[in-house]
Amino acid sequence: MTLNDAYRWGVDVWTIWPRYQAHERVALGLFIVLSIYAVYLLTAGRPSLNLVKNGGFEEDTRYWGTGYLEDRLRNGRSPLPASFPYIASGDVVSSGEIDTRVHRQDRDRASFRIQHESAPKNDHWGSIAQRIGGLNPNTVYRVRFWVKSDGADPGALFVTADLTWGKNHQIASGRYDWRLEQMTFFTGELDYAELRFVAVGPVRVWIDDVSVTELTRGRAQ
Repeated sequence: MTLNDAYRWGVDVWTIWPRYQAHERVALGLFIVLSIYAVYLLTAGRPSLNLVKNGGFEEDTRYWGTGYLEDRLRNGRSPLPASFPYIASGDVVSSGEIDTRVHRQDRDRASFRIQHESAPKNDHWGSIAQRIGGLNPNTVYRVRFWVKSDGADPGALFVTADLTWGKNHQIASGRYDWRLEQMTFFTGELDYAELRFVAVGPVRVWIDDVSVTELTRGRAQ
């Protein structure tokens, strides 16, 4: 039901309201209230579906390591690196692994720690990614995740859903406890996205509770 449909329906009800008896008005009023509540539950009242699988790393690194770069490694002849699904490019000191000692909430069991010690250099990075399918084309999605930092240089780690990494969101620099970071991305004609965390400079952080939810359709940001 569109806003105009709802308006016309409201006008019709208001027009015929005086024709009903008192008990009929009570029944109709109850029906209207329940209808409004049902619409609320189906829209704003319903939590957005998180499209990231294992975003809290409770299942180790299951579902991660599914980006196109990772596919190239799987389809190659060389064994997968020991750090997989965390991968690195160039002569860098970079690692990523599950940490069961650090997590955002008491009920959580793990987070993902990224430590990159090398200075920024072209095509030198460490990364972990997850391909997310079943997205709607021409739709804006919101990425949210929590990060705890033991030290991060400016621009040392970013998250992106852009295959070229051109559009990205850099986490805050410095040392801090758990902090919410978020960004949006537009699918364009694609029905999937690759959510990728990329370390390019000195950083030691923990990532937890990663989510991607639909925001709006038909508008880029």
